[in-house]
Amino acid sequence: MFKRPPSLPLGVKFTLALLGICLVLLLLVVGILAPKMKEEQFKTETHTIERLLSKMEHQVRLAIKVNQFHSSSQKTNNDLRLQNHLQNLHLHALSHPSASLEQWIATLDQEFQGEACRALLIKENQILHSTKPLPSASPLLSSLTALPQGEWHSYLHPRPQGACPTSDKETLLFKPLGTTGYRVGVHCQSQDFISERRAFESEIGVILKESFQSIKEGNPGFAYMMWVDGSERTCDHNATLRTSLESEASLYNRVCCVSETSPTDQPLTGDLKAADYLRASTTQEPLRHWLDKEDDRGNLIHPAITWARKFETPAYPLILAVTLYEEEIYDSLGSVLLKLLPAILAALLGSLFLGILLFRRFTQRLTLLSQTAKTVKSGDLSARSHIRGEDEIGVLGETLDSMIETLEQDIQTLDSKVLERTQALESLLEEKEALLKEVHHRVKNNLAVIIALIALKTPKATSEESKTLLVELEERIYTIELLHRKLYQSKNLKRIEMKEYIQEIVHRIGELHETERLGIRIALRIEPLELDVSQALACGLLVNEALTNSLKHAFKKRGGEILILFNPRSKECHLRIEDDGVGFPKAFFLGREETLGMQLMQGIAKNQLQGRMECSNPPQRGARVDFYFPL
Repeated sequence: MFKRPPSLPLGVKFTLALLGICLVLLLLVVGILAPKMKEEQFKTETHTIERLLSKMEHQVRLAIKVNQFHSSSQKTNNDLRLQNHLQNLHLHALSHPSASLEQWIATLDQEFQGEACRALLIKENQILHSTKPLPSASPLLSSLTALPQGEWHSYLHPRPQGACPTSDKETLLFKPLGTTGYRVGVHCQSQDFISERRAFESEIGVILKESFQSIKEGNPGFAYMMWVDGSERTCDHNATLRTSLESEASLYNRVCCVSETSPTDQPLTGDLKAADYLRASTTQEPLRHWLDKEDDRGNLIHPAITWARKFETPAYPLILAVTLYEEEIYDSLGSVLLKLLPAILAALLGSLFLGILLFRRFTQRLTLLSQTAKTVKSGDLSARSHIRGEDEIGVLGETLDSMIETLEQDIQTLDSKVLERTQALESLLEEKEALLKEVHHRVKNNLAVIIALIALKTPKATSEESKTLLVELEERIYTIELLHRKLYQSKNLKRIEMKEYIQEIVHRIGELHETERLGIRIALRIEPLELDVSQALACGLLVNEALTNSLKHAFKKRGGEILILFNPRSKECHLRIEDDGVGFPKAFFLGREETLGMQLMQGIAKNQLQGRMECSNPPQRGARVDFYFPL
């Protein structure tokens, strides 16, 4: 638990109050200037982004033209190279008309080594060999008989659903190899050239990224390029995002698809929809939205601003976007506040100096009054403030000194009365303790006389039943007498040590029943515990009754063992008397027993101890009686 910090002196409080007023005024000034500074900062950042977008937009348009030229040139070169391969194979067929199938396969593999397209060796419309694995489903290859020789045939597969621009096109050209009976075919797919396109477009992406970082030093944000379908759906950029040239891109990127030329491979788009990008590119206004971060994915709590530009393509519109976090835009405002820090410190120090000069004498007198009150509160009633004067503080000082003097006199009078009353109470308490000990002594003596009288009458009893009743009565009275004897001998008149109490009860009963002569051993397992007088007496009577029952009924013609266990638990005590004798009869039921001993034990356990009694015949033992009662 934290301690409350000590109170500050009054002078310090006045000074802090002045400082607080100055701080409030300064905060008001900063509060007026900060929005204007923030607006200017946003305009500056917007101008920077506009220059960045203008430069990148020009680079993208140039890259599109270069890419178109590169694709056209690449197709022309590829066609010429394939035609040259076919011409070489035709000449080889003229010079080797009787070449075997294995020779043709080796020649075909060597001729088309390193080519993206695959070469096919065909005979009687059956493909005997392919330099590369055949596609799983190809309409052109499944219809060789219907295609004429010597010209290119093409098939454009249906475009899969998604924002990624894909061109799954395949082409086929085959010619006869002289008079050999074989034909050679060349089969190409657009995916065969995907690596070349990816390498070329990645180089453009590197150029755009360098352009972005050249203007935004430290890269506080990210730029990216992607196709959008223009719908009111959120861009599905997540862990399954693919770039546009991947074969499975269209299966995942249904709304937005990142281009290979994008400076950022995995842009964060937050809750932006595809249509938002198109509207922003049309209005040329930035988008304000919420965004997550790389180290806080899925938590859209970071405000961000995104600028967008659009390029028309045969597929979906291509978007160039730049995103900055607002905290990065307004980062430089802290440097402006640092420039104002010297003026703020000067104002605070000036306020402190003026407060000391104006309130020094006033606060000194109030501080003296406060210190005097604290000294009196700590118990020193000799302290006085000695402040005098006609003003309110002087009157307060005189009144305080008068009150302290009156309080000192009252406390002295009260102390003397308390001392007298304490002495009287101590004397009364000693008398009560002496009287209580005397009561216990007299009760003990009277019970001892009764025990002696019963002991004298027992041998003269005319019947065995009368003698048994007298012995049982003597044992019960001894249990009560022993309790009063312990209380008389103890300094504590409210509690009894149970271990010693039970030991003496067991020793007394053992002597009366001659347990040594009968060969009966009594084992004690008693843990130390003090109980109040009522519970101790009840436990003693229970031990007396249960032990007497075992001695009377458990053993017939042989000795045995009786175990007495007393175990205090956390909230409950357990008392057990167990023997290895004949046990309870089979028809025994605790609720129907009418013997005085059983009724007495049940009544003590339930009514006096507020507990319960249980009887059982444990395996390989005799009888067991358990008592449970709360502490």
